[in-house]
Amino acid sequence: MAFHAGFDILQYPGTAMDWLKANTNLVWCGYYLAPAPNRPNSGWMGTLGAIRQKWGVLPIYVGQQDPSTGTGGHVPSSILTKAQGAIDGTAACKLVAGEGFARGSFVYLDWESGGLSATGSTDYIRAWISTVAADGRAQPGIYCSHAIANLIHAMNPAPNVRFFCWKVPNASPHPFTGNIASLPEIDPTGCGFPGAQSWQREQDAVVTFPNGAPVHSLMMDFNTSSLADPGLPAAIVADQVEAMAGGAPAPAPPQARPARKAKKTTRKAPAAKTPRRAKAAKASKKTAAGKKRKSCAKRVRKPAVAKKKKSRPAAKSKRRG
Repeated sequence: MAFHAGFDILQYPGTAMDWLKANTNLVWCGYYLAPAPNRPNSGWMGTLGAIRQKWGVLPIYVGQQDPSTGTGGHVPSSILTKAQGAIDGTAACKLVAGEGFARGSFVYLDWESGGLSATGSTDYIRAWISTVAADGRAQPGIYCSHAIANLIHAMNPAPNVRFFCWKVPNASPHPFTGNIASLPEIDPTGCGFPGAQSWQREQDAVVTFPNGAPVHSLMMDFNTSSLADPGLPAAIVADQVEAMAGGAPAPAPPQARPARKAKKTTRKAPAAKTPRRAKAAKASKKTAAGKKRKSCAKRVRKPAVAKKKKSRPAAKSKRRG
């Protein structure tokens, strides 16, 4: 099974997107929706049309947070109630639809805390997921710690939730020491949660770009996924993922469709034409026989009775044969 390298970054990197596509093996990116409770603005909004043909996209909605996640004097929005979960779930669907994502695309609730201990956490997450699932414009996903993914999965709030799990060795800004041209493409279940489709394996890596790149440095998160486009609806993954990865679409569906049409044409043609021809032929014979009998009756009256008696058996015998 193939796995796919991706990245996410809070601010849209502009022209660096083209450089990353041309010089690395990255195939998908996180896409921060705004306004959201803890993401009032985002440079990503309005860029989908420019990047959609080149990148897989994972829409991220930064909803309410555990109060303990505030850092540097920042106090996060922390309305952790069932009612607020429904409000934010509807807002996420509206943003996804308004931005131009395909109907049924997956949108991921960003849950930064490594636990669910804050009062109302479970109620909020469950309501958000259930609301998105019922809305229809999007499908629910969640970005969360691998350590609590099992607990969220056990809630079973919706039949189909995608998991983007984080498990990183260093959550503080640090120099990137890997090869930007060839990033790891590994199984996301390596994060520790077997149901993960995507894994954030490195966070806040400060990348210094080579000469000629449009930017000098960026702080990036690096990910891996079993999906080349983690936001795509499951129904169209088979057609579009292969194209984004540079492969050819599977040939089976195009071959199967003409075969079915040919069978329908063959069955319908004889069934529709044969009965009409037979009826028309019988009607023609009856009309001709009737006209002949009337003509004989006008020319000769008495012999006509005898001829009718003799002609009837002959006519019956002819129809039976």
